[in-house]
Amino acid sequence: MDTVGINSFKNHLQSENFYMEENKNSDGSSFFSTEQRTENGAKIRIVVAFSNEFPSVDIYAFNIAEVKDPLKKESVLKLLNNLNLNYRYTKFTINDNDSITLSSALDFTETNFDPSLILRHIFMVYNGANDEFKSFMKLIWA
Repeated sequence: MDTVGINSFKNHLQSENFYMEENKNSDGSSFFSTEQRTENGAKIRIVVAFSNEFPSVDIYAFNIAEVKDPLKKESVLKLLNNLNLNYRYTKFTINDNDSITLSSALDFTETNFDPSLILRHIFMVYNGANDEFKSFMKLIWA
C-alpha cells in the first residue's frame, strides 16, 4: 500500500477521533494498533496491517482468549470451525501460543481505496471478538 493510502487512513482516524498507534515492520510496511477491552471483558489488541507488496489491508483482533488446557483444544477447534461457518467476512484461528485471533482482509485497487471501509471492518472485528469471548470462556472454564 502506498503512503497516500496510509496517510488517507491516518487522516480518517483523526477525523473520527479514533486513536491507533502507527508502527513499522522490519520490512518497512506500516501497521496501526490499539489495545481495547471489549464490553464482555476480552482484552484484545487490534492491528491494521498495510502490505508493501499488494494494495491490501489485514485487520486482526489478537488475544481474544488463550487455550492452555490441551484437553480443551478439541472442543475449541470445533467451536472455531462452527464460528468460521457462521461469520462471512472474518476468520477465527488459533496460533502456536494457543491464543485465539480474529482476522479480516480487504483488497483494494489503486482507485478504490476507502479508509472508512477499514474502520467499519475494525468495528466488525471488535464486535466479533466481543460477541464470541463468552463462547470461548465457557469452553475454557468448563
